[in-house]
Amino acid sequence: MGSVLGAAMLGLRDASTDDSDNEVAIVQEAGDDPPDDDLHDIRLDLDHPERSEVVVRPPPSAPEA
Repeated sequence: MGSVLGAAMLGLRDASTDDSDNEVAIVQEAGDDPPDDDLHDIRLDLDHPERSEVVVRPPPSAPEA
C-alpha cells in the first residue's frame, strides 16, 4: 500500500513541476570547414585576464579592375 501511495505522489510531483532539464538539442551536419577569412583573433589568458588580447585585421581589399 505504501509503495502505491509513494508512486502516486511522485507521479503528481512530476506532473505539477516544470522539469527544465529536458531540453531539445538541434544538430545539423555541416560541410567542409569554413573559409579562413576571420578578421579577428581572440587570445584569452584565464590566469591573467589583463594579458588577453584581440587582434583585428582589416578586410582584404577588392582586386582593382
